[in-house]
Amino acid sequence: MGTQETTRWPVVGVSILAGVVAAAHIGKVPTVIPALRGELGLGLVAAGWVVSMFNTLGSACGIVQGMIGDTLGHRRSALVGLLMLAVGGGVGAMSSDQVLLLVGRCIEGVGFISVVVSCPGLILAVTAPRDLRLTFGLLGVYMPTGVAVALALAPLIESALGWRGLWLVLAAVSLGMAVLLAWITRGLPRNAAAPGAGTARGIADDLLLTLRQPGLWWLAAAFTAYTIQWSSLLVWLPSVLMETRHTDAVSAAGLTALIAAANAPGGVLGAWLLHRRIPRGQLVIVANAAMGVCCIGIFSSALSDQMRFALCLLFSGLGGILPSAVLGGTAVHASGPRRIGAANGMVIQGSNLGQLIGPLTAAGLVSLFGNWDSVRTFLLGAAMLGAVAGLLVEQSERRLS
Repeated sequence: MGTQETTRWPVVGVSILAGVVAAAHIGKVPTVIPALRGELGLGLVAAGWVVSMFNTLGSACGIVQGMIGDTLGHRRSALVGLLMLAVGGGVGAMSSDQVLLLVGRCIEGVGFISVVVSCPGLILAVTAPRDLRLTFGLLGVYMPTGVAVALALAPLIESALGWRGLWLVLAAVSLGMAVLLAWITRGLPRNAAAPGAGTARGIADDLLLTLRQPGLWWLAAAFTAYTIQWSSLLVWLPSVLMETRHTDAVSAAGLTALIAAANAPGGVLGAWLLHRRIPRGQLVIVANAAMGVCCIGIFSSALSDQMRFALCLLFSGLGGILPSAVLGGTAVHASGPRRIGAANGMVIQGSNLGQLIGPLTAAGLVSLFGNWDSVRTFLLGAAMLGAVAGLLVEQSERRLS
C-alpha cells in the first residue's frame, strides 16, 4: 500500500480535481434537459438515456477498465480518460439528433470511468500509510463537487452559448485538466505490473482474484444503492421544480447545485470519521438510514416546500458520508496493491450501475403513474438495500481484522 514517508498533497489534490472535472460531465445535463428535449424532440425516457448512457459501459466494464489501468499505468489511463471526455464532448456538440448525442455521451462515460478508477492508484502511490484513510476518504468529494459546480454554471453558460457551447467548454476544461495532471505527476514511476500481467492468463487471474473478494461485492452494492438514490433526486429535481413549481431554469439549477454541494461536507466528514477509526460498515448503514428517512419527508405533500428543501440538503449531506466510506475501503479489500485499479473499477462499476438504473427507473415510474411521488418507494427500497450491504461490509471487515 502507501510507501511514502510523507504524503505528496499537490498530487493528491490534482488527482481529486481530475475526478471533479470528470464528474462535471454528469452535472452539465440536468438543467439543460428542457433545451435538449425541445431542440431534439426527446421524450422523458429518452432524456433519461442522455443522462444514463454516460454510465452504460462503466456499469458493465468498470473492473476491466480498472485492470487496464493496472496494466498500462494509472497515470496514462487517467490522461487517456480526460482526453476521451474532451472527444465525447466535441462529438455531442456536433449532434443533430439523439443518436450522435448518445454516442458522445457513451465516449464521455468511458473517459469518466477511466479517470475515476485510475486516480485512486495515483493517490495511493504518493500517500504515506498514516494518511491512507484520510486521502481515500477525501476522494469521495469529487462527485458532489463536480456535479454541483456544473449544475451552478451550466444554465449561465447555456444561456450565453447554448447547450452545444456548454459541451465544448467542458471539453476544453478536460483538455486543460489533462495538461495539469500530466505536469503534476511527471515524476511518478509507472505502477509495476504483476508478473504475467497483460497476458490472457494474467488478466484472468487478476479478474478472478478481484471477484473473489467478498468485501468488494458489498462495497459495490452499497455504492449502487447510494447512487440510485442520489442521482435519481439530483438528475430530475430541476425538471420537477420547473414543471411543478414553475421555477426558472437558473433558480432550479442553483437550488439543485446547493443540494449537490451539501454532499461534499458529508464526504469530508466521512473521511474524518474513517481517520478516527469509526467502522466503515456502520457509516454505510447510518448514511442509508438517514437518506431513507429524509426521502419520506421529501416526497410528503404535508410538509412545506422550505422543509422539503431542508430535507433535500440533509439527504445529500448525510449521504455524502457513504462515498468516502466506500472508496476508502477499496485499498483495504483489494487482493493486492497491484490490483488497486481492478478493485476500484469493481466498486465504481457499482456506482455507474446505480446511476444507470436510478434516473431511468424514476423516469419510467413517472411516465407510468403520472406523478413524481411514485419514486419514493423505489428510493426507500434502495436505501434498505444499502443498509444491508453496510451490515455485510462490517462483517467482512471484522473477518479481515
